[in-house]
Amino acid sequence: MPNAPYSAKWFFELFPAKINAYRARLTTLHGLHRSLPAWYPWRNHCKFRITVIREGVVNMKRKGQFLVFAIAVLFTASALNATAGKKNEPDDPEEILEALGGIHFIEKMKVDDVGSVKVKDRKSGEETYFHVYSGYANEKYRVIIFDNTPRYLGYYETELEPTDYEEGAVLLDSGDGESFFKIRLTIKGPNDKVTIDGIPSKFVKNEKAAADKQAAEKAIPIADAAEDLQPEYREWTIRSGSKQQTFTAIYIKQAGSKVFLKEQKRGITRPFPINRLSKADQAYLKKFK
Repeated sequence: MPNAPYSAKWFFELFPAKINAYRARLTTLHGLHRSLPAWYPWRNHCKFRITVIREGVVNMKRKGQFLVFAIAVLFTASALNATAGKKNEPDDPEEILEALGGIHFIEKMKVDDVGSVKVKDRKSGEETYFHVYSGYANEKYRVIIFDNTPRYLGYYETELEPTDYEEGAVLLDSGDGESFFKIRLTIKGPNDKVTIDGIPSKFVKNEKAAADKQAAEKAIPIADAAEDLQPEYREWTIRSGSKQQTFTAIYIKQAGSKVFLKEQKRGITRPFPINRLSKADQAYLKKFK
């Protein structure tokens, strides 16, 4: 694969310039060839040069076509890798349901893949995927949903078949082959209850997954809590010999034995030795470690 930056420059800048130069030379040689008498020696030389330049143009175009193909493959592969990196689908959803058992597993239930639904929160910009499967048994369909961990969350039961999806929603075939009913998903997961074609459907949760999620949310490590702590302007005290200086500033970062503070009054960020801070200030800094 050619070097990408140079290849792009060659294709978009040098390639058109070279083609135009070749065309200009062809025009000149054609005119010279027509103007010279048949017996003149330079006439055959002009004809030879015309043939050589034409072959050069053909080779240039082939090289350009190859570069277009190579760049297209490169960008397609990058896009697929980026998408694949975000999705985390379950390896075998049927095996997971069978292991869970109970109401979540029906013997001989046919399970088909619907797709990975991308959900994005408009306020925070956070995005994730929910992996949706269709189950059919006892003349009813199930909309089976996994999150992106991938953890089995539960299912909706409906008489309509889930056949497709779009961003933020699963699409259920209305039966006429043209229109769909939507089950919308949020960044927090499936809604507890939805209405499908006027009929309410409750989301049957995987209670084990719900309990695991609650336990994980409660057991927030101290390090994670520190990450959520946002610095704000406060009073800092610096000791210099027998004197003390107090000023209002905001914490920026720590580097070795120094802390960087941004003064509110002047907007200047300066380093200060941590051992010269008051005990209260040093205790405050420990929250950001």
